[in-house]
Amino acid sequence: MKKVGILTMHTVRNYGSFLQAYATQKSVEVMGYEAMLIDYQYPNALHAAGKSKKSQLLHTANTLVKTVLPGNPNRRLNQRWQEAYDSCYRLSKRYPDRESLRCDPPDCDILMIGSDQVWNERFIRGDDTFFGAFAPPEVRRIAFASSFGSLSVADRSFYRKQLAPFSSIAVREASGAALVRELTGRTDVNRVCDPTILLPTEHWQSLARPQFAPEKPYVLCYGSNHREYLLQTAKEIAAPRGWEVCCCNGTALDSMKSDRRTFLDVGPFEWLWLIQNAALVMACSFHGTVFSILFETPFLAVYTGNASFDSRIDNILSAFRLQNCRVEAGQTVPAQMDAVFSPGWQDVRELVAAERRRSSEILAQSLNGSQASEIEQQ
Repeated sequence: MKKVGILTMHTVRNYGSFLQAYATQKSVEVMGYEAMLIDYQYPNALHAAGKSKKSQLLHTANTLVKTVLPGNPNRRLNQRWQEAYDSCYRLSKRYPDRESLRCDPPDCDILMIGSDQVWNERFIRGDDTFFGAFAPPEVRRIAFASSFGSLSVADRSFYRKQLAPFSSIAVREASGAALVRELTGRTDVNRVCDPTILLPTEHWQSLARPQFAPEKPYVLCYGSNHREYLLQTAKEIAAPRGWEVCCCNGTALDSMKSDRRTFLDVGPFEWLWLIQNAALVMACSFHGTVFSILFETPFLAVYTGNASFDSRIDNILSAFRLQNCRVEAGQTVPAQMDAVFSPGWQDVRELVAAERRRSSEILAQSLNGSQASEIEQQ
């Protein structure tokens, strides 16, 4: 059985990052390979973003307050994340930095880079690890569902050089595929779905764990951008219907406000449950949108006005013909939301199944080395 080493940003405490890493590993295993996530520490000193002292102080203070709240939600949150890591990940040995990977690369036949924003220039800061530069020459490199998280890159020569050794490249967004073709001149670059879509919805349902016992329908707000807009719009939708508003994460102060229910201890599996059981999701988030689609939960995807962020959301809404389920931040939501609550889930389900089949075929061909040309985009 061939061994596949997967390099992605698997330890970032973000629901989408965790679930896409797990889905990538699981999808490779289903195809008959031995898969492991390469346990590369990200971020490390090479990616230091230089947070302000004020930001660090506020984060520390908020964490401390959460530890003294009833039930210690901070401890419960940490436990839930650790349980998710332990139950889902198959990991290599720990690599704390780029040099440790170069000195002792993991034993694998195929190195897969992706998915998520592993080629985001702002995140990786010139770290060639995310292109497999540490791999011995006999290890075949492939990219699957890798994302630039942007419409362009500044250091074009760096990317051109790093992309050259890949035997196959499949990226998550159409804009990313166009960028790779422009940089490399390759004609065999494919666009694929996010790896979370490769697994059937029933699989995600089996992982979901209840967060609470709702007494009435709820609107779930999720996303780090435009939080006030998300909350205000959610309240405007919920109030006339007698629903409540729930928020995922936030500050200790948020949890004390009476106009919403704020959960401070949501692990990845509880997050899945909150989306699955919501009456509506207000999502300023790529994976919040993805899982709303998979669970067939009505949603509004919030566009931020940032072209790079919005293009990722636009890509998936276009693929599944759900453009009516979007709203610009600051825009008033219409009173009539029939297209949001009833978008035609049967048609969406068929489109998701077709995208899953097409992307799975590309993954299989990339792994066995038979991909020779661009597969038709449907």
